[in-house]
Amino acid sequence: PLERALVRVLTRWALPPEGSEPSEVRFHVQGRMEDLGEIVKDTQGRLLADASGAFFHQSATHAYVLSASHVTNPIALPRALFNPTVHVVLSDGTEIAGTVIGDSADVRPDLAIIRIPNARVSPTASAVIPLGTNALLEEAIASGRDLLLLGYPVRQPWERWTGRVVARRAGAPFGALRTAEDALTISPEVPAGVSGGPVIYRDHLIGVVAG
Repeated sequence: PLERALVRVLTRWALPPEGSEPSEVRFHVQGRMEDLGEIVKDTQGRLLADASGAFFHQSATHAYVLSASHVTNPIALPRALFNPTVHVVLSDGTEIAGTVIGDSADVRPDLAIIRIPNARVSPTASAVIPLGTNALLEEAIASGRDLLLLGYPVRQPWERWTGRVVARRAGAPFGALRTAEDALTISPEVPAGVSGGPVIYRDHLIGVVAG
């Protein structure tokens, strides 16, 4: 059921009118947009970041999606400046408004948690990938075994890839998932839109695609 655990994460926002914000803010925003190939415009002219995420927990009232901070906050500025909205699209096409309950504006760590109400989540369009442990993450790195990556390339159906860790930059732990300083380079690279998608080892979620 991995395809049921995978979701699209859509973040929409509008830039303030020209001249209504400090020029350095607009320069930062434009630079971020050039860096992120996943940003397009929707039918209403708003900017749209189209990326990926995965269910990792479900309670009696809510389901929780793990994605990347640069997906839910693509321009890495305080959310109040641009008031972005985040929606989760399930495997059956249902689009549900989400609430970002965990986010890192400075993308360290590059993780975000999105909460959506269970009422609109069909059991046939959802599944949970359990979080791995630190020990499982270390095993995945040391073993050299294939990792499974899932995601939605921009405006394309979901895909899956296998890859292996080819480099590691050490940093501080964040549960089983690591800070941006402890990034893993996985080969081969994946296309734009897969950011926030799950990295899976032995049926457990051990990380998210950061770019």
